[in-house]
Amino acid sequence: MLKLRDVNAYYGYVHALKGISIDVEEGKIVSLLGANGAGKTSTLKVISRLVSVESGIIEFQERNIKNYSPEQIVSMGIVQVPEGRQVFPQLTVKENLMIGTFTRKDKDNIPNTLDKVYTYFPRLKEREKQIAGTLSGGEQQMLAIGRALMAKPKLLLLDEPSLGLAPLIVKDIFEIIKEINKEGTTILLVEQNAFQALQISDYAYILETGKIVHQGRANQLISDQNVKKAYLGA
Repeated sequence: MLKLRDVNAYYGYVHALKGISIDVEEGKIVSLLGANGAGKTSTLKVISRLVSVESGIIEFQERNIKNYSPEQIVSMGIVQVPEGRQVFPQLTVKENLMIGTFTRKDKDNIPNTLDKVYTYFPRLKEREKQIAGTLSGGEQQMLAIGRALMAKPKLLLLDEPSLGLAPLIVKDIFEIIKEINKEGTTILLVEQNAFQALQISDYAYILETGKIVHQGRANQLISDQNVKKAYLGA
């Protein structure tokens, strides 16, 4: 579904991505793991076209999207949930969700999607008239994911969905991510909580300073002694 080949990207003079190559198969959950500054978020921003590609190839469903605009990327079905949630704090829960539909052409189906989001996140239904800025951190994360789902993504990019959340909320969020995937949405997950991410992923890449240093099936990486020692706290 998605292919990156020898992608290089810069922030000014900083070489953020150094020739990375990634494959995301349709219907799978793929994780990007690594410490802060490893290049995980930069990879998502390159895919979303929020950061320019210096060189390399980015293909989505066999189309070269390297020079597409962010709006075109969303219209194609690639939708990102940003780190830190970034909900619109002065708008209601429902207004935030409806913002996710701005590229939709099938307006008649939007109510069905809204019902589906409320099925995943019943708390959002209970709070649909509440101002988003008054929600808890976990509820804002649910809202950010729900807003992305309103765009009917083919590929959902999740950037640190567990960041700053209590362990019980993290468990709920990861269960919902699995459910979203089972319903047919492909997921590329950036996550510092490597153990949690590997538990729900099919495949994973581990980045260090803009380079891929390990990759493999998640069930193999989670039992690899070197990976466990370096990234899983074992």
